Amino acid sequence: MRKLVVNLLVLSALLAAHSFRAEAKNFIHPGGLVAQQDIDRIQYLLYSEQDPIIVAAFNRLQANNHAKDTYNPNPQIRIDRGGADYPDNYSIAMNDVAAAFQNALMWRITGQEKYGNTAVRILNAWARTCKNITGDTNASLASGIYGYEFAQAGELLRGFEGWRVDDFKAYQNWMRNLFYTRAMYFLELRHGRTAQHGDPGAYFSNWGLANVFCVMSIGILCDDVAIYNQGLSFYREDKVGSFTDAPRNPIECLGYNEFLGNLVVWLHPDSRGPYGYLGQMQESGRDQGHALMAAGLAADICQTAWNQGDDLFSYMNNRIAAGFEYIALVNSLSAVTQVNDSVPFIPYKRSGLPTENYTATQNGTTGWGQPRPFWHRVVSHYEAVKGIPMTYSRRMAFNDNNGVDGGGGLYGGNSGGFDHLGFSTLTSYRPSTWYPAPGTFPVSLTASITYDGKTTDKSYIDNVAAGSMITLTPQLPAGTAGGSWLWETGETTRQLTFTVQQSGMYRVVYTAPSGAKSSQVFSVAVWGDCTPDVLTPRITVGENVYVDTIVEVLPYQRFSLSINTPLYNYGSARWSTGNTGFSLTVTNGVRSDSIIWVEHFNPGGYKTRYNFRIKLTYVTPAISVDGANAAAGSKITIQEGQSVELRATTTTGYDGGSFAWSSGHRARNLMILNVQKPKQLQLYYTLTKNGITTIDTLNYSVSIVKNNYQMPDGDYYIRRASDGAMLTNSNLNATDKLKPEFWEVNMPDDSQTWTITKETAADAGGRFKIVSKKDGNYINEKGNFGVNAYYPSWNTYTFHCLEGENVFAVQNGGNSGTRFWNITGDGIEEGTTVQDGYPFIIQPIVSVPPDTANIPGEGVLSYVAPGYSINGGATQRGSLIVLEPGKNLVLKPVKILGIGNGTWRWSDNSTESSLLLSNVQQGGTYSVVFSYTEDELSHEFPLEYSVILAEDNYQLPEGDYRLGRVSDGTLLTNDGSLNPAFKSQSADTLSQQWTITLDVASNRYKIVSRKDNRFLDEHGRFNGNVYSAAWNTYVFHYQDKGERAFAIQNGGSAGTTYWAVEGNMINDRNRTIREGYPFQLDLVKLAVPTAIDPLSMGTISLYPNPTTEFIHLKLEDCCADNAIFTLYSIDGAKQGNYSFKDSELHVSLADQRPGVYIGIVSVDKGTQMFKIVKQ
Repeated sequence: MRKLVVNLLVLSALLAAHSFRAEAKNFIHPGGLVAQQDIDRIQYLLYSEQDPIIVAAFNRLQANNHAKDTYNPNPQIRIDRGGADYPDNYSIAMNDVAAAFQNALMWRITGQEKYGNTAVRILNAWARTCKNITGDTNASLASGIYGYEFAQAGELLRGFEGWRVDDFKAYQNWMRNLFYTRAMYFLELRHGRTAQHGDPGAYFSNWGLANVFCVMSIGILCDDVAIYNQGLSFYREDKVGSFTDAPRNPIECLGYNEFLGNLVVWLHPDSRGPYGYLGQMQESGRDQGHALMAAGLAADICQTAWNQGDDLFSYMNNRIAAGFEYIALVNSLSAVTQVNDSVPFIPYKRSGLPTENYTATQNGTTGWGQPRPFWHRVVSHYEAVKGIPMTYSRRMAFNDNNGVDGGGGLYGGNSGGFDHLGFSTLTSYRPSTWYPAPGTFPVSLTASITYDGKTTDKSYIDNVAAGSMITLTPQLPAGTAGGSWLWETGETTRQLTFTVQQSGMYRVVYTAPSGAKSSQVFSVAVWGDCTPDVLTPRITVGENVYVDTIVEVLPYQRFSLSINTPLYNYGSARWSTGNTGFSLTVTNGVRSDSIIWVEHFNPGGYKTRYNFRIKLTYVTPAISVDGANAAAGSKITIQEGQSVELRATTTTGYDGGSFAWSSGHRARNLMILNVQKPKQLQLYYTLTKNGITTIDTLNYSVSIVKNNYQMPDGDYYIRRASDGAMLTNSNLNATDKLKPEFWEVNMPDDSQTWTITKETAADAGGRFKIVSKKDGNYINEKGNFGVNAYYPSWNTYTFHCLEGENVFAVQNGGNSGTRFWNITGDGIEEGTTVQDGYPFIIQPIVSVPPDTANIPGEGVLSYVAPGYSINGGATQRGSLIVLEPGKNLVLKPVKILGIGNGTWRWSDNSTESSLLLSNVQQGGTYSVVFSYTEDELSHEFPLEYSVILAEDNYQLPEGDYRLGRVSDGTLLTNDGSLNPAFKSQSADTLSQQWTITLDVASNRYKIVSRKDNRFLDEHGRFNGNVYSAAWNTYVFHYQDKGERAFAIQNGGSAGTTYWAVEGNMINDRNRTIREGYPFQLDLVKLAVPTAIDPLSMGTISLYPNPTTEFIHLKLEDCCADNAIFTLYSIDGAKQGNYSFKDSELHVSLADQRPGVYIGIVSVDKGTQMFKIVKQ
């Protein structure tokens, strides 16, 4: 009774293997290495029969670390194998995909969702992160091996409810766009070593087999018959046309080695082999490690095809069976020394890569006998399904861990241990009691297809026109008679003739008189009924390349159009011009608006059409910043406060039109002054030519760099600027801490909401914290969820914004350094200290009201820009002018091109186009208004200049001063403590007076309190140390914007740091860069007598004094080579420096206000001072 039950189960399993579906593209799912009937068999033997081999095989899977539901993936932006550009990381991919497959298998067998969730997490992470496969030619091994493994893992997992539909679709697209294109690149182009290049056999069979398997597996995963057929064809067809089974010695490598005829290079008649032959394989003479790998890949290809209903095991008269047994015989002998005495070998001449040309005269023995986890697939198919003994394959199967093989993670850590997904015992083993009785084994069917008047002996066909007739014919082995046929359509004839409309897999079952059932699938690919390709359109105009289908060009301007498929250009393309190929150059341009289309047909015939819209423009934009040379283009990024000139250039022969700005201005060009906020303006150029009126529009955009952007506290979406994908917390619970990833789908919960707040802790330095609203986890400095405690000094960040485009850069700060965040794949990585663009969009969930604050003088639209020159030098742009006292300054505004005469009116009521300021001794503001009329519309364009006097190493008159704080006028006060503080004016006047004198030892200034004669140290405080000129003297820098302000800097042994005001005290705090002028100095008393003989001071004479216009100085009996005269106002402001010539000096005081001045003559012997009165 038990045997009857088992036989019924076997029969139902066989039928399930070839179940029928009427819909198009009807691949069996799961239908890779493991099909549903395999899962059913495992579950029955494991749970019902408790078969010891299956129990042991399942336990080995369950115990493997890669099969644990706690496995965490480590997805990479690229998979690199070989090459010098990046370090090899393919081992990460091979471990992760092995874990995904094993967790998917655990889910299928046990039904426990935790395994399915782990597999989903692994596969989604890689699909969202990995964008490329790189390296040298070994990258093609990576595409093939890890491509088939990722596809097989995805196929086994499909149908899991925890794998979202959109995630599965994204996974299919990832496999097709990354691995499929890379695999087809190898199969078609082979790194330049194809039949067209004369060395098609350059690559060993493993390379081609891995990529064949990759393409076939992706075809199944993506339900794409055309892709499946592409991969299948390279295994079944001699693409080069060089194959022969004629006797030859040596055998030469003349074709693609994944083709079965070249894979099994020679059939040795030998009674030890199945069907009477042993098949020497292409890599047998190389070494046994690679020969075993090739056998394993071939076995997995055949098993996957078998699960879809295609019997590759029996193809070419069971050729691969002879190959399996040959490899098994070599590797199962009792000693390696027996190999070349016991196994036949015909010399094999390899003409491959230059370093690998040789003739093998015997089996290579390196890697002899190593276990590879695929042998039970071979044994179970031939012995349990077809009744063909596989003596040596069985021996190899049971040499591996007593017949219970494993998978990735159980065969060492090198790549060879991950070449196969393995677990063939678990997924293929059948007890011998399940084997069909003699005479009831299924027969092997072959196939032929008749289409368009031609019949081919194949089970697959491509490029079939929809609506055409096709005939599918299964073939019985010679001498087989009787039996019945049943098609999935319900037809019971042997042949099936029908009108084909869609691609599909068409299956037929043959039932022999004995009751044995055989199946044959026909894979029919209808031209165009396949998966579309990802195409990238490009337009090249001059040096500019646009990824777009719309472009504006000048009349008769040369341009090029192109489309590209991923990695390399495959398929075909035709243009509306009649040209073919992937690019089109229009040398002489166009004379009117045009549409040029291109149609791309992928290998399956899917047609994608792009319409390139070529629009003529007669005017081109350019933008100048602060008077610099204009750069072509309508977009510009500037710093706050810069000015721009928006320019328009018309094409020769197409000028004479009219201009109109969206602001109402009519000039060709337009200036925007003191830009503090983003600006957008449009210019319309209207031209009538040959009775046709056209209007061209130029859209100008000015964006502003905002460093240290102050982000309002709130909830935000963080998006990838390149595509808008949203940063997502995919953790199922708060303890998972998986890396946040950018997802292209919107989630309904808080997984994409991030709370950004300004950290108030002192050691955060005013930076910001980023926390997931979903679970409260913070993002650390590497873009991961932090696993340690949160530290404000480590886990807070600075934002930099490109306002106008609303994109951001994020920078670490504090203890975590100053590196910027980059986006790598679908995650955030810590980059370098150099900012690389603005990779993020940070979008408030609740809209933030726009900044409507009015900034005086900001963004003024004008026909004139402020310009000036100093001492007759070149004209510079800008309204903020900083210069040393005594310079001559000319304020001369600059008009935009094309503006005629207008009128000028300066603040002093002068009407010239410029204003001359001689011997400038005082800062201040100056304004001018330019009036201009166009088209009866009057404009007034105001400009305001700010003149600032500044001098470093200022020679401060010695004397008593009040030292104040510019921001509020409070005075530095000696309250008796060690820390003088800024306070309001005190009745104790001496506590707020400081004597400043020049220390000749350091040539810097000493600052002493008049209250108790204590000196200020380099930190702006008192201390108990002895005064040191090297440490306790300082330099003054001066600025005059109409009011005086000073910066104070340390010197000598104290370094070069600047004093700053923090709270109510002075602190140098290691600032080596000047941050403004925070101090004011009010002179109380000069350190010289004020009653001086106005006419004579010994050897120096000064006259007239008092005076109204000038003074004259004369030196007598002293060296005047380096004599300097410095003039100060009575409050200590320097008015100018003057040098003597021939011991005399004439100084004009015409520009000075009436009052008392101090004059100081400095010579080698010292200084003398004069009190000068101007009336």
